[in-house]
Amino acid sequence: MKKKAKHRFFNSKLTSAISISIVLFLLGCIIFVGFMSKTLSTYVLESVSLTVFLQKNTTEEARVNLEKYLASQPYTKKEKFIDKATAIEELCQDIGEDPEEYKDMEIDRINDMIEVSMNAAYANNDSILPIVKTIQLFECVDRVDYQESMIDRIGNNIQKLVSVLICTAAVLLLISYVLISNTIQLLIHSDRFLIHTMTLVGATKRFVRRPYILESLIIAVVAFVLATIYLLGLGYLLKDDFPPSMEGMTSDPMLYIVVLGSIFVFSVIITCVATHRAVSKYLKQQVDDLYYI
Repeated sequence: MKKKAKHRFFNSKLTSAISISIVLFLLGCIIFVGFMSKTLSTYVLESVSLTVFLQKNTTEEARVNLEKYLASQPYTKKEKFIDKATAIEELCQDIGEDPEEYKDMEIDRINDMIEVSMNAAYANNDSILPIVKTIQLFECVDRVDYQESMIDRIGNNIQKLVSVLICTAAVLLLISYVLISNTIQLLIHSDRFLIHTMTLVGATKRFVRRPYILESLIIAVVAFVLATIYLLGLGYLLKDDFPPSMEGMTSDPMLYIVVLGSIFVFSVIITCVATHRAVSKYLKQQVDDLYYI
């Protein structure tokens, strides 16, 4: 009988630890995505580029000077010269045509060009407009093209993503607290008569709470270890799905330290607070009331 009771006790604690670990795992995912959102937004914004079309009679010296100027500007992440033949070939690949068919044709809208990839801080229409006006002052520049509507959509989508993440994190924090609190309360519920008996023999409230808080700390640590296994496993499975520019961020140990440290602190604080509240509830109850809880 004693062995059966001990087995039931162990199962209840393990079940509680697993339940809490799942909540911590979800919370860790939100924290991870929150930290990654800045890197992700930078990656998306740096896909914005300006296409500087050159005049047909542009000299090599004028082109090189323009390239040097663009490379020296703070808004430039990188710049790349593309001659007309290469541009036509790339265009044909995009539309699925044979480049040989356009080899000897004159396409008025395509000249030699310089493609300028923007730094994320300048990848918005308010910053790009004066940049375009400055570049157009060069005599060798025919025109500067960029996708104004796409840039607006990227900015709006990033703002929506940030808002969704903040709302999701707030809701998940509330749900996490309620679930963990209820789990701890159910765990202590079976000991409500024992708690009352301890007060009858003169035990102080601090003395009664201490073993339950220590027990909750152990459960929190076990739940944290399980949540860590879940998160590292998920990260390992998804490591090949991140774009190359984000590989350094996803493999950064500091990111994992911050995320895991956050859920550890959260699990310890929530379990201790929930345990303190649950034990205090039963300490205040009269013996007759314990039968109706």
